[in-house]
Amino acid sequence: MITLPEYIKKILTTLNTHNYEAFVVGGSIRNALLNLPIVDYDITTNAKPYELLGLFKEYPCLTHGMKHGTITIIVENHPVEVTTYRIEGNYTNHRFPSTVEFTTSLQEDCRRRDFTINALCYHPNTGILDYFNGLKDLHHQCIRCIDDPFARFEEDALRILRAIRFASQLHFTIEDTTKQAIFEKQGLLNHISNARLLQEANQILCSQHPAIFLDYPKILYFLFQVHTMDTTMNHLPNLLPVRLAHLLKDHKDYKTILKQRQYDKKTIKQVDAIIHQQHNPLDQKGALTLLQNYPKEYPLILQYLCSLRDLNYQNELDKLHTIDIYDVKHLAITGKDLPTSIEPKQRSFVLKTLLEFVINKKINNTKEDLLDYIKNNIQ
Repeated sequence: MITLPEYIKKILTTLNTHNYEAFVVGGSIRNALLNLPIVDYDITTNAKPYELLGLFKEYPCLTHGMKHGTITIIVENHPVEVTTYRIEGNYTNHRFPSTVEFTTSLQEDCRRRDFTINALCYHPNTGILDYFNGLKDLHHQCIRCIDDPFARFEEDALRILRAIRFASQLHFTIEDTTKQAIFEKQGLLNHISNARLLQEANQILCSQHPAIFLDYPKILYFLFQVHTMDTTMNHLPNLLPVRLAHLLKDHKDYKTILKQRQYDKKTIKQVDAIIHQQHNPLDQKGALTLLQNYPKEYPLILQYLCSLRDLNYQNELDKLHTIDIYDVKHLAITGKDLPTSIEPKQRSFVLKTLLEFVINKKINNTKEDLLDYIKNNIQ
């Protein structure tokens, strides 16, 4: 028995009361059966889009997907996509159907979906409807295309990465014929937009099993211009900058790769910081380097280094936080306190010199001692 939230039951009841079929379909049913978190619910129905708008006129409705048969109904602040049973015509650019035709057959609607485990339907009164042995594949932890996988990937090449993503996230295996089709059709990924490629690739990198890419070296190279990755990746913190850094750490042009893939500046900066500090010994000097040069990035760097060296992150973070003087702003004096005899262009150098002496405990961090040192040694 799958427990549905009340706002989903409300949509199903409204449709059923007006003699329409309606089922929850797709990833929410898959995740419910696997006891995994459910992000959102999708509903499929034989009601036409204009009929949906009439039935749910008291609710806010979004119609941007209406030409494909989808109305987004907002119930109790939850947006729910409700889509009319449909079959799809030929695809253009190996991504989008050129035509959509409504149908009265739930089975035909399910047939257009990508994988058997994503074509499961559910209604509280009928239970699970499974037209393509999705329950069997779920039990055997298997990713399998519906019908002919070569045709499925030819239609929509993004399904290639989706298959790999589901396998990596769920720790499933990809069925042999589906895997063979991936190898044969992987060149079609050239037709997919960079944004959609990254959306899938990032999820794979941050999954439980990113080293699945080892099975698909041509796709890995297509995405990131590297030929391999080590299985350590599976055990790193599932933070995108950390995993990107580990993937690209031996590539001299990693910044160029990230820019070409249009990663944002913050992510590129974080990856750059991690790679630059991958050999940091985490001694006192190393800790100061992190705090002084990477005030925003040091937690990410530290998580990466700790995971590689089997160190306790919290313990190492606590050690860093015991260092209370690592920046000139922590000195007991500021540039305004320096004697006028020190030229403005020299003031930053003087403060940094004082900081180094304070860190090395050669001077006390008091205003009196700092000014005395300047008087006797710098002026």
